[in-house]
Amino acid sequence: SLEWPEAAERLKEHRAHLICTVSGPVEKKTAAYFLTKLVAALCVEVPAVGVYWGAATLVHDPVVFASQASEMSLEILPLYLWIRFAVAAQGDTVTLRTVGMRSLGFMDLEIVGSSRSPEEIVGFAFNVCHYLLDNGPVLGDGQTIGMSAEQKVPVRHTASFLDPDEKVYRLAY
Repeated sequence: SLEWPEAAERLKEHRAHLICTVSGPVEKKTAAYFLTKLVAALCVEVPAVGVYWGAATLVHDPVVFASQASEMSLEILPLYLWIRFAVAAQGDTVTLRTVGMRSLGFMDLEIVGSSRSPEEIVGFAFNVCHYLLDNGPVLGDGQTIGMSAEQKVPVRHTASFLDPDEKVYRLAY
C-alpha cells in the first residue's frame, strides 16, 4: 500500500480478525461515520496490527486510522479512510479512479488522461467526493462542477473505463 508501505511486514503478525458492520435502516454516510468511530475505539483498546476497510480495499495502520477518526466530524469526513483514490501515470497524463463511493451510495469517480499533477487530481477528487457526501447525488450528467465560480469541470455519467458494466462520474479535469 502506498499509504502504508510497512503493511505487509506489520500484517505478518496477524493471528485473528474482527469483522465490524452496521445494518438496518441507517443512512450510508452515518453508518460509515459510526463504524469508523467503533473501529477507531477498538484500535486503541486491542492490539490491532491493521484495519482493512473493505469497501475501498484499503489497509490502514491502526494508529493512523484512530488518529484520523479522532479528528473527523460530520462536516470533516475521513475520506482517505473510506475511499481509495487510485492514481496511475501514463506518459505525461494521470488517471484517477475512486473505490469506495458505491458503499456510500454514490457512483465512483474517474478522471482519465489529465495533464494535472497527481496531487492536484487527488485533491480535486477528494473535494468532489466530500461535496457529494454533503449534498447528495446532485451532479447530473452534462452538468459542471468547480471549486470556484470560474471553474467549470464537465461531469458525465458514463461506463467505467475499468468495467463497462459500471456507471461512474467521469470528470474532465
